[in-house]
Amino acid sequence: MLKENDIINYLKEHDLYDPTGQDKIVCGVIMPSTLDYVLYGAGSVLSTKFNVLNYSDKGLVIIPIDNLTGKIVQNAHVFIPKDQITNIELKSKLASYKVKFDTANGSTSFKVNKLMIGAGWHKKNLQSFLSSIG
Repeated sequence: MLKENDIINYLKEHDLYDPTGQDKIVCGVIMPSTLDYVLYGAGSVLSTKFNVLNYSDKGLVIIPIDNLTGKIVQNAHVFIPKDQITNIELKSKLASYKVKFDTANGSTSFKVNKLMIGAGWHKKNLQSFLSSIG
């Protein structure tokens, strides 16, 4: 599984690192849509997308993770400046949270699990992440 130092190094290499986001790095999952489930059944799990989310005073960094290797997909990150985020919705579920970020250009939602096996940094950072967006 991906290590927190790998993520911080990636952020630094791409001039996205902000010390205010040091403890606000978590995994976010984009789940298949209901239509995917209807059309592809069990095969719809292939459209699940894992990401690293880093929220800081500068904004939100979304870093895609390769589903097969568990490594960062190089140069495929997205940065949304904080002043372009118009709304953040946070909903608590039984084993996860649903986090939705709205911008003038659209919105994106992530499932953020309360526990991620093999990623201790996720659990360590979860409350700081949630506090910063909530």
